[in-house]
Amino acid sequence: MKTRIVKTEFHRSMVIMKAPKDVRHLFLHLITNEYISLSGMFELADEYIVMETGLSMDELAAAKQWLEDHKKIYFHNSWIFVVNAEKHNNYRKSPKTEAAYEKELKSIPAPVRDYFKKISDTTIDSSIDSSPNTETIKHNPKSLKQDLGSSIKDKGLLKGEGKDPETPPAKSATVKKSLAIIDRLRSMKPPGSQSGFIQVRLFLVAFILTLIPLLLMPIGTNRAKAYADEERVQITPTIAPSATPTLSPTPTPVIEIPALLHRIHGLESTWGRAPSGYHIVCRNKGLWNEYGYGVSLGICFRDKDHADQVIGDWYRARFNNGMGLSTALCYYNTGYKLNDCDYYRSFLSIK
Repeated sequence: MKTRIVKTEFHRSMVIMKAPKDVRHLFLHLITNEYISLSGMFELADEYIVMETGLSMDELAAAKQWLEDHKKIYFHNSWIFVVNAEKHNNYRKSPKTEAAYEKELKSIPAPVRDYFKKISDTTIDSSIDSSPNTETIKHNPKSLKQDLGSSIKDKGLLKGEGKDPETPPAKSATVKKSLAIIDRLRSMKPPGSQSGFIQVRLFLVAFILTLIPLLLMPIGTNRAKAYADEERVQITPTIAPSATPTLSPTPTPVIEIPALLHRIHGLESTWGRAPSGYHIVCRNKGLWNEYGYGVSLGICFRDKDHADQVIGDWYRARFNNGMGLSTALCYYNTGYKLNDCDYYRSFLSIK
């Protein structure tokens, strides 16, 4: 889901306070809709705008004129340019985002870019059409981090400098000597002529020699390690690295747009053969709408090709933003993003 920033001062701006309510509604829609991206330039048909905003075509035309007169948003055919979109939503802070910005600009037809650049008197910041001698300096964050670390290390500011955290501390000479004595005493086997008293005495000596190095150890030392044999095999649990989250691939429709529109045509007007319905209303006006699109808003298209373009673009936008076929169809019919609905099931039944 995209995120756009709308500052709270927007509503207190003198320009917005003086703007008609239709203009404010349209302005907010255009700066927060799902089509606007890094450059602020995007294509959006008027038919879709009136469907989303509830404005009539006349109200939309008046609001667009007001926004152009006040140099807030410019329009060219079906293209839109929000002048200060980048200023208030500066996402170009990394090489990857910069590359995405350049790619987006290249996807916009050059005549459209040139028109907006000319009419808005705004320099569109891009390397497109720039001189080949222009040098762009990009810093690798990883190399900067390494350089910074080297600089700090040279000044002796790194904690634990010169220490290997994996190397255990060496045993002191006293501890090693005491452990050797203990091992020798423990391995001694008194002759059979010796009494049990001698064995008890050897045990006491071994016990005392065991306590001495432990008592001499600094406070906080792990004394149990004094008995650890240097040949002991230490088993270190292996911690599996955390799995890098993978983004689910963008769902793709299981049907091509022409076939999708063909089924919608059948659902909405029985391919124009239904004796009654909104398609008859548009037909009586010399217009066309057999897809059931924007009925509550009174939308009629010039012809079928015009409807195919607008509604096809509507579905392509949903699919490109990750919406599945069932959800898109339910949203088209009910206005709600549902995973399943009667409209979708009826759609599947049409061949």
